[in-house]
Amino acid sequence: MFIIVYELGSIPDWITAIVAIFALLGVWVAYRDYLEKTRPYVEVELETVIDEKSKNWTFLAKVLNKGQYPVYTKISKALLTVGDEKYPTPADKEFTIFPGEEKVKIPVGSIYEKGRKNIREAKYTKNTVELELEVFSRKIGYQNYKYKTYLKVQILVEEDKPDFILIEKKFT
Repeated sequence: MFIIVYELGSIPDWITAIVAIFALLGVWVAYRDYLEKTRPYVEVELETVIDEKSKNWTFLAKVLNKGQYPVYTKISKALLTVGDEKYPTPADKEFTIFPGEEKVKIPVGSIYEKGRKNIREAKYTKNTVELELEVFSRKIGYQNYKYKTYLKVQILVEEDKPDFILIEKKFT
């Protein structure tokens, strides 16, 4: 057996090669850990403002930075679906959020009393209200938006104040 190992290389060369492989593996694991720790963690919360006179509901998105570093974010898609009708909200504005900070509340849709009444009276083929949000984020110093937070909720309109049911939430 010693002869086979000797023909393939000396034992110190093999030990050096194995140590080098483990060192490279350690560097790779440390780099992946660094990327995971510095990645933006953006959370989206919804808030409702109810107009006392008209009883209209306006939905606001609060974007929170749960990560350790400041990030650039933008809401790229805000789509309110009332029954069979879709209402996109243009909200493609970039802003910077620092760790633990919540950014300005951004209006992402409104529903009027008439729309809620039509849902309650089942005048649509699909009698639900849904809100979809896509928030892209990137690290400071990078040009492309790499991370996406997707949120889809159903809004219950049977009461005087809305309730939200989470349908889907993804971080990529």
